Amino acid sequence: MKRLQSKSRPTTEISAASMSDIAFLLLIFFLVTTIFALEMGIPLVLPGKESSNVKVSRKNILEVKAYPNGAVMVGDKQVPLS
Repeated sequence: MKRLQSKSRPTTEISAASMSDIAFLLLIFFLVTTIFALEMGIPLVLPGKESSNVKVSRKNILEVKAYPNGAVMVGDKQVPLS
């Protein structure tokens, strides 16, 4: 009696064993090659340890207050947000 041999069919599955490795390598590649834009802020010079207290007159101080209800006060006057 002859034995019936079944033909081996190619599998249609894609092996996902190394997919995570490839994903991490791509992530590292893009993180290393990306150029981050530096945002320039307001230039600010902070006093050092050796600086002394400076007295500022009241007329040179501007108070700006923002309240949770949306009101903005500059000095003693309320200003519109626009």
